[in-house]
Amino acid sequence: MTIAGRAGLRRDPKEEVVRYLATILARVAGLALLLVPPARGAEGMATLPEELAVTESIVTQDEDELQTSLRAGHLRFPRERSTSVLAQLEYGVTDRLQAILAVPYGVRHPSDAGAVHGLEDVDLGFRYAVLDFRTRPLGLDLGLTVGLPTGSRRNDLGTGDVSLEPTFTLSRWLGPVNGQLSFSWRRSGIGGRAEAEDEFKYNVALLYPWRRWFLTFEGAGETEESETTYYAIPELVWKPGRYLELLLAVPVGLTDAAADYGVIAGITVEIERLTGRGRDVDRPPGPPPVLMP
Repeated sequence: MTIAGRAGLRRDPKEEVVRYLATILARVAGLALLLVPPARGAEGMATLPEELAVTESIVTQDEDELQTSLRAGHLRFPRERSTSVLAQLEYGVTDRLQAILAVPYGVRHPSDAGAVHGLEDVDLGFRYAVLDFRTRPLGLDLGLTVGLPTGSRRNDLGTGDVSLEPTFTLSRWLGPVNGQLSFSWRRSGIGGRAEAEDEFKYNVALLYPWRRWFLTFEGAGETEESETTYYAIPELVWKPGRYLELLLAVPVGLTDAAADYGVIAGITVEIERLTGRGRDVDRPPGPPPVLMP
């Protein structure tokens, strides 16, 4: 889910400082994930949340597994309220390749004008696990997303242009804590009349598993047209069952272009072996069940 700012806000020197520190933090976190030695026995801690509030989770779907997720977010700006809903489907083509469909819907309500709402840019994409997090302490995913021109630039509901977005996600166990770093570059206005624009997203997440819970902290940044929004996001993820996951997060804006605060809630449901051709990779190995007469 994207949590962005609003164009046209007055820039502040403090925002430049935060932007600089956020960039340094993202680089340091990336180096730490690559250089810090893996925790002993990290292979046994492969259970991670399917979805995070903003950072692209390292988790991909098993072969023939379908994941459905629904996330809703509400942000409070000084002169505007913004609500977004994201419905997403992820299907495991293989154990390491998944297809993605994301359908966002947004509502903007400026304090000096009437509310506008509508469909934002629909995304179609693929992700491939170059280094599978389920079998090694270091995980790496690469992906490519195509944005469809279903949004409205005039109403600030997406760009309304075709876009391409390469994505990169890195995960590493640091003792009992899992660190994840995601980066993407979105190029919009491809093949259209609008001038091409670049948007960069860089997110860092730290997760501490505790029983069926994950205590999580994210740093989420987005830069577009020299304007940067950055959020600190404490969140809680609960997995009450193997196929169900609940999420609650509270983003707090750190730059002038970001919202003052907000809330994000989500639910994720998985369906194993949708067509019967896959296998349940998540189930621990063991003897086959014995059917009683």
